[in-house]
Amino acid sequence: MSDTEKIVKYFLNIFRLQTEFAEGQNARCHFQRVVDHSRVDQVFEFQAECGGKWKTRRMSIRQLGESVESKSTCFKVIYDDLLVIKIPPRAFPSFEVYLKFIQTEKAIANQLAPDVVCLSPTLSVILKKIPQTQQRQRYILKTEEDYIRMLTHEPGLQNYLKIGDRLAFFMDLSRYVFLNQVLFSMHEKKSRIPETIYKNREALFDLDAFETIYGPENDDIFFEINRLYGNYQKTLDRVVEYTEGLISIPDYLKAEWFMDELTGHASDIQAAGYSAVAAENIENALPSVIGKGKNAITRYKKMVDAHVMQKIFENNRTKMGALIINTLELVCRLKEQAVSVRDLKPDNIFVATNFDGADHILGDPSGYSLGLIDLETAISLKTAQPNALEQPLMAGTPSFMTPSQLFSNPVLKELFGSQIFRILYMQDWYATLGIIFNIVTGQHLFYRTAKLVPEIIRLKKKNAGRLTDVFKRVSWNFWQTASIELAERLEANQYRLEGLHINLTHHIRKTLSAEAVQESAILTEAIHQMVYSQKLFPNNHESLINATAESIRRHRLKREKQQAAAKNASRLETRIISFLKTLETLKTQVTRSRSLMNFPLEPVTAAELMNLLFYRTFYAMYRPTWSERGLPTAEAD
Repeated sequence: MSDTEKIVKYFLNIFRLQTEFAEGQNARCHFQRVVDHSRVDQVFEFQAECGGKWKTRRMSIRQLGESVESKSTCFKVIYDDLLVIKIPPRAFPSFEVYLKFIQTEKAIANQLAPDVVCLSPTLSVILKKIPQTQQRQRYILKTEEDYIRMLTHEPGLQNYLKIGDRLAFFMDLSRYVFLNQVLFSMHEKKSRIPETIYKNREALFDLDAFETIYGPENDDIFFEINRLYGNYQKTLDRVVEYTEGLISIPDYLKAEWFMDELTGHASDIQAAGYSAVAAENIENALPSVIGKGKNAITRYKKMVDAHVMQKIFENNRTKMGALIINTLELVCRLKEQAVSVRDLKPDNIFVATNFDGADHILGDPSGYSLGLIDLETAISLKTAQPNALEQPLMAGTPSFMTPSQLFSNPVLKELFGSQIFRILYMQDWYATLGIIFNIVTGQHLFYRTAKLVPEIIRLKKKNAGRLTDVFKRVSWNFWQTASIELAERLEANQYRLEGLHINLTHHIRKTLSAEAVQESAILTEAIHQMVYSQKLFPNNHESLINATAESIRRHRLKREKQQAAAKNASRLETRIISFLKTLETLKTQVTRSRSLMNFPLEPVTAAELMNLLFYRTFYAMYRPTWSERGLPTAEAD
């Protein structure tokens, strides 16, 4: 049985308990799924029969994010209130262990308060819905401690917290709205594309109107669709000729059915008053015409899709900028409060204001902030010593995570030393990169890169005794794939990501400046380690340290020219060129980092911001001495 089915049956039982309490007798209950194509959530109707009387009610459910083997799966449920329910990957050995998990999340939430609003699991949010727990006369149930005391004294009541065989976590989100809900509403195209086609139907037959809406560069599509419509009309005229009793088909019906074909809507021809035979003949004639014009229709729909996307961007530009600012404010506050969430994504973020559907407030970043839900993977970084760090859950969501989220603290400490703190909070910075892309485009960023995660897990299990070596090896492939994918997605969405300019707050610029200081120091140290550990130029350590990026570039290009002229390039020469290229890139990056120590006041584009976040994360999490293949980034190329 799936987790969704278990949750539905859990709430069906709550409905039964509520019904029996109200009616004073046993009830027979069942449920059925309500098909509603207009909703993203699944909707279920509950029915209860009690003494010949029937009661009904509905609930809705939707999974939030991807299922990850080692962490809880989250669901959004509406049953009286908007709830978030987390199903743990395995059953807890005891109620005490379950409570400890809740207390850990609450401690993180308290550490972030009041700068970041967080919702952590509570017992009362669900137990208040169960009459059988509220009848206990010996308990005064006002606080969480009261509910814990009751469940400790009467262990049988703990079953009311179990979904299937597992104690679950319950959170109340009734006052807020998820960021992913906001983004879905903003970018939803499924209904807007047919609406746009119908709205602009007259433009298909008026070239001036067509060019005004879709641009003169798409004139060839206009003429293709008009030719297709001409063939469509001729086909229907032939149907009239050979169908007995069919005198004519009005032009407005021909146009209406044609628009139905373009939008994928099923035409009800008989409803127009035609006989069953005539309707069947018309229906049989249409597919052949449309099939011959398939390429024209495909091009037309792609053009409309691009037009809708452009409209979405233009209409939501201000909201996108404000959401990006508040996302950056969130990660800045997380760093300042010494917390790394380690599974940051739109599913775990909510708009921390009473959101009543008036989404114009989203355009003003000062009018709201972003809060957090699901702190299961979070860790406090307040301790001064790396050895004192608690071990967080090694998990994350593949498209928002780096390899470092899959390795234990001792491995990260061996690789990064005292920089482990920076590695942990930089995990949130990498996720922020994907969130920004999601805000602007409505799409996930790292599809191909996310597919590397299962292989990293497999290599970990296979090489359990050599985890630092595994980390170095998988890091090269991960960052190369991620950098290439980033460059591709930036180019594919160039007009939006470069067209959105963001005025960063003083707080954000100050944080970015502080990171530039740290990065400059780390890169300078990396250059020293790289130069003094290499044996390609054993007598030139100081000259390599002091050389500029430009002088190294000239020397590299000279060697590449010589190598190209040689018949057989030696492996040694290839290694030298790779070394020089990496050294040149690092020195260039040191210069860039120093230029960002006083972060400029000018607005930055979303594309610039994404590159900035990506390379801050990369230079924090990768060391050039790990491979002789050079730096695994598109920037190095």
